[in-house]
Amino acid sequence: MVAYWFRFVNAENKPTGYIGLAVGKNIEDILWQIDEFGDPWSVQIQSVRWGGICWKERKSTDLGEEVRCSSEYEITEYSPDPLDDKGWKTPKWVGTEKEQNEYLEKMYNGRIFQASEIK
Repeated sequence: MVAYWFRFVNAENKPTGYIGLAVGKNIEDILWQIDEFGDPWSVQIQSVRWGGICWKERKSTDLGEEVRCSSEYEITEYSPDPLDDKGWKTPKWVGTEKEQNEYLEKMYNGRIFQASEIK
């Protein structure tokens, strides 16, 4: 398994303040995990040395059906500063439209990506 912190950046490559944690078998999994939260083409990443997140999970029937609700979360103090550029890198899947299409083509042709394939 590999784990990466990710931060979203704007069109000028400036951090937006949004940060997350993605975990997967390979870099392809990381891309799709980030996609659950926003545009994976607008991120920078860095490896996770250690860290975690903890939250309270409960069930709610507020709208007539049972749903899971998360609250009271805490994030490790070892998470990186999303506003400081130290340690952040642009993943290989981000680039020109041509580069993005080439990356996706390789991914969909069955090639498995390793964590070492990050710029």
